[in-house]
Amino acid sequence: MMYRALPLSLAALALALFVGASALADDAKAAKRGNTHDGTVTRVTAEKLVMVDISKNGVEEKEQTFRLADNARVTVDGKKCKLEDLKANQKIRVTNKTGDDSTIVKVEALDKNEKFEKRDDKDNEKKNSEKSKR
Repeated sequence: MMYRALPLSLAALALALFVGASALADDAKAAKRGNTHDGTVTRVTAEKLVMVDISKNGVEEKEQTFRLADNARVTVDGKKCKLEDLKANQKIRVTNKTGDDSTIVKVEALDKNEKFEKRDDKDNEKKNSEKSKR
C-alpha cells in the first residue's frame, strides 16, 4: 500500500508545481505589460498620440498625450499599421510601458470591428480554467 502512495503523491506534487509556475508566469507577463486605457483619438503625429480617456461608465474624461515606444505595435482591427493611419474620434486601447505611464507599447484601434480583441491575460485564464476542468 505504501509503495502505491509514494508515486501518486509525487505525481500530485509535480502537478501542483507545474500549475503554480504557469500562474506565476502569467502574473509576471501581466505586470510587464502595464496599464491599459480605452478612449478615442484626438490627434496623431509620427511619434505622439493624443487621446481622450473613456472611463468604465462610458463618460469621456481627460485628454492624455503618449509617446510611442520604439518597439510599439499598432493595429487596426487586428491588422498591423502605422500610428499615422489612426483617425480622429477612432476608438482605441493603449497599453503603457511598465513604470513609464507616458510611453505606450501597444495601440489597438477599431475601424470596422465593434469590440477589441480579447486580451492575452484573459485568454490564458480561460485556457487554464479549461485545462483544470479536464
